[in-house]
Amino acid sequence: LDLGITTSVEAEVRQPGEIVMSAKLFSDICRSMPDETVSIRSDEKCNVTIESGVTRFTITGISAEEYPDLPSVGDGGMTFTLPQNAVKSMIRQTIFAVAAPNDPRPIYTGTLFEMLLNELRLVSVDGYRLAMRNEPMQNEETMSFVVPGKTLQEVLKLLGDDEKPCSLIVGRR
Repeated sequence: LDLGITTSVEAEVRQPGEIVMSAKLFSDICRSMPDETVSIRSDEKCNVTIESGVTRFTITGISAEEYPDLPSVGDGGMTFTLPQNAVKSMIRQTIFAVAAPNDPRPIYTGTLFEMLLNELRLVSVDGYRLAMRNEPMQNEETMSFVVPGKTLQEVLKLLGDDEKPCSLIVGRR
């Protein structure tokens, strides 16, 4: 429960339902499919069949009722927008100084995001190194929070190298 990602995909749904599968396994299976159209079916025993063309996989899922709800960030938090390449550059230039996950000082295992007046600052420390990067942005509120290094590694994979906007929403919690 360190990281949660929610996304939506257009689909022709014949019978609505919910099932939980390993994201890594599901992603690897979909990448190996020969067609663009993928069919997903599950039965009452949580067996999931994934088909595309002549390729067919059957994996075991778990009931959606047993899966914890992801936290919502729509609780009156703060939103800011920067170009994707700027956010990616900021993370890359500071993540090397994040401490290992097993460090006895948990605060060092993440990067501090400081939203100052018209500026975003990222700071990472591991007890030996300090990395800091500032970027101008439109902001009238101040706030600071720590994002785990593991989460930032995943965010790096999602961000592009272009000027498209990237919105970050920070919940009050």
